[in-house]
Amino acid sequence: NPDLPYRDVWVDLQRDRVVITGRITVLGFGVRGEVTGQILAKDCVPVLKIERVAIAGVLTPSFVRDQVEDMVLEAMTWYPADYPLCVEQIVLEDTRTTVYGYRR
Repeated sequence: NPDLPYRDVWVDLQRDRVVITGRITVLGFGVRGEVTGQILAKDCVPVLKIERVAIAGVLTPSFVRDQVEDMVLEAMTWYPADYPLCVEQIVLEDTRTTVYGYRR
């Protein structure tokens, strides 16, 4: 979709964390970005707790970080709160990901 503010997204699932990289548009410029955080379950949906945002390899000022965080968190809204599967826990390991939950 050419209207999205990001391209070439790569998600690397590691033990207890996720690293998302890609090209993003910030303040009208296309740059390489990296977001590091944790995937957690909250109120039956997966959420991303962002720990670090870097643009072009440099930690970002708060106003740029806020813009990137908004983009990432908006992308995480794909899982509806009323979905029949309630996600209770997400465990990231070196070779696998386990999702715990129950059917509502």
